[in-house]
Amino acid sequence: MRSLLVFVCSILAASANAGLINYTDEAFFLADAGTGLTLIDFDSATGSTTSYTESGVTFATNGTEADAIVIGDYASTGSSQIFSNYFVNNLIITFAGAGINAFGSDIFSLFSGSTLSFELLLSDTTTEVVTVDSADGYFATILDGGNYITQVTVNSLSAQAEGLDNFYFGTVAASTPSTSVTEPATLGVLALGLSGLVGLRRRQR
Repeated sequence: MRSLLVFVCSILAASANAGLINYTDEAFFLADAGTGLTLIDFDSATGSTTSYTESGVTFATNGTEADAIVIGDYASTGSSQIFSNYFVNNLIITFAGAGINAFGSDIFSLFSGSTLSFELLLSDTTTEVVTVDSADGYFATILDGGNYITQVTVNSLSAQAEGLDNFYFGTVAASTPSTSVTEPATLGVLALGLSGLVGLRRRQR
């Protein structure tokens, strides 16, 4: 029974959403994704704008302000990041090219830590939503199953300014995950239930 508990927990750790392999570690993501990803590091631009486009990817918001997007070292990391300038706005990433099934980025929430929601619009018009703590500092995903990612909306659930840096994207083959984002509540409940079964079996002995 103990081995069953370990086995089921390891399976659940593979993905928190159907078809998605999610990461909070850049090294694991890049190891699984392999070569061929494109990197946008935002170091070639500074200032404010309505939107920013590089390598076929447009970064914008759901607002109409002339300075809706700001680029600079607002997180004091020594390199530039891209942020939604208005806390009520979401950061929206749109891929011009078809076939994108993987992306990863450093993630930021200015002034206060926040849970960030990543809503992925897929090529079949369905959506997948993943939530990540900004304190993790990184989020990436690889989409299996034949669909592709057309747009990503990043939303701070506590209305902070969402930011990204070192944004990788591209098309990769199906991958076996090295590490991932899990759903704590679901995983914890199942693990607790299986632990109970282990205890019951011990008592029955």
